[in-house]
Amino acid sequence: MEYIANILENNQKGLAYIGVVYICYLVLKVLFGFLRAVRSFVLAQLLPLGVNPAKLGKWAVVTGATDGIGKAYAMVLAKKGMNVVLISRSSEKLAVVAEEIASATKVQIKCITADFSGG
Repeated sequence: MEYIANILENNQKGLAYIGVVYICYLVLKVLFGFLRAVRSFVLAQLLPLGVNPAKLGKWAVVTGATDGIGKAYAMVLAKKGMNVVLISRSSEKLAVVAEEIASATKVQIKCITADFSGG
């Protein structure tokens, strides 16, 4: 134990440098994360940096469109002016979502009832 204490005393400056380098690494990591967040959430709203999906084609196909992420994607794409093809397992839910999108936007909507889990 005494041997280890002597090594630590003799190498105190070296360990301090290692600590300083590690702290600088952590500070830079946090700073770059903050800058990435600013670019993603602030600059993307202010500047036209994103992709305009309408330039990629007139229609978008959205699977799982009656709930969650699929429904949100369908709504955002429709609000950006794209016609949407909604695909889901439930025709009743598809009709409800299609009506929601139609009342919020003026795009064409097609519904396809399909269950892809069956192979």
